Amino acid sequence: MELRSRGIKGTRQLKAGNRKKKLFDYPVVWPDVLRKQVLLEDESNLKPRQYTISAVMHLKRNLLIRKRDLRNRYLRDAITDKPGEKPEQPAHSLMETLFRIMKPKVIIGTADTLRQTFKTEPFLDNWKTWVRNVVVDESSQIGHHTVTNLAFCFPRGKFLFVGDAMQLPPYAEHSYPQNLYRIHSGPVFANTIHRQLIPNLSLTRCYRCPSQSVELISRLYYNGQWTAAKKPSNENPMLKGLGLPDRTPSVIINTSSEERKEGTSWTNQQEMIYAIRLAERFLTTPECEGKTMAIISFYLAQSQEVAAVAPAGIHVGSVDATQGREYDLVVLLTTRSQEFSEFACSPERFTVAVSRHREALVVLGNTRRMIKPDNWKALLDATAKTSIVNATAVPFLRNSNK
Repeated sequence: MELRSRGIKGTRQLKAGNRKKKLFDYPVVWPDVLRKQVLLEDESNLKPRQYTISAVMHLKRNLLIRKRDLRNRYLRDAITDKPGEKPEQPAHSLMETLFRIMKPKVIIGTADTLRQTFKTEPFLDNWKTWVRNVVVDESSQIGHHTVTNLAFCFPRGKFLFVGDAMQLPPYAEHSYPQNLYRIHSGPVFANTIHRQLIPNLSLTRCYRCPSQSVELISRLYYNGQWTAAKKPSNENPMLKGLGLPDRTPSVIINTSSEERKEGTSWTNQQEMIYAIRLAERFLTTPECEGKTMAIISFYLAQSQEVAAVAPAGIHVGSVDATQGREYDLVVLLTTRSQEFSEFACSPERFTVAVSRHREALVVLGNTRRMIKPDNWKALLDATAKTSIVNATAVPFLRNSNK
């Protein structure tokens, strides 16, 4: 979402250490906004507003402006060090200075980041009553505690919850007592929808996945009401470029490999090898230039093993951690060779796993085990027979040099 291109004043609050910054992110926005304000008032000989004085002091602290850059004597005096005296503190915090200058209409952030921001910045005690609308995305993943905190944080706000009741509920450790989980977290969004506790509107059009992928999930979990914006196709250019069957957007590769238990998790060495070869093939295929790829697994131990050897530029993560993200190509590791656990067969986790791709999905697993669970069998049935192959039949998987 580009706020600036739409003429909307806004900023996104980020946790410390977040390296993926955009033009509207707080660390990027504040230097530009403060400098423009200072230079604007520097054109006059009049005494600047107090928040402009604070702005020039914050810029000087961060080595973003020098005394010789300024003509206004009030601004110059504000950043002049006085011998034997401690530097004067700005009258406003950095964030308050930005807000007073920018007057943002939109503030974006995680629930925790926004709550912390409004808690630690005293000036926002008054500002929070001005917040009229609170939009919560990925609402299936928030718990009771998050909703309660947001309600107290924005007491006059009207809440709009956006999410999918068929996707994963709030995260909790597996050892967390079930009764405590229901009280502390609980599937708030799903319960609200199913019990019709507040007015709700269903959005039934999917713009991400290929048509055949949408039809599969729609039949399984959406009573056939989920529709695809993309037109069906009998050819998949990405899969064709990779040298894989391309009749359907999904390819299932039978690995016939062995699982290995790692503590409470699972790994599969051969699936990892195949996934890495797919990644290497992806990075050297002209048809995939400029595209994105992810390798995802149901099991954390498997994701960690893959991440340790995956090429740069390939996202690796668990299915749960990938909810809310999308990639052009997704390679899904099922890992288990003896039986598919309830964990991997849950409707919510299955839905997330097979709906992260924009163009193609490659599933690595034991096809004999896929036949038993209803949802995995449905995936097999929805995949063209020619797109279900043994790993040994794919030349570049057989031999990493090809």
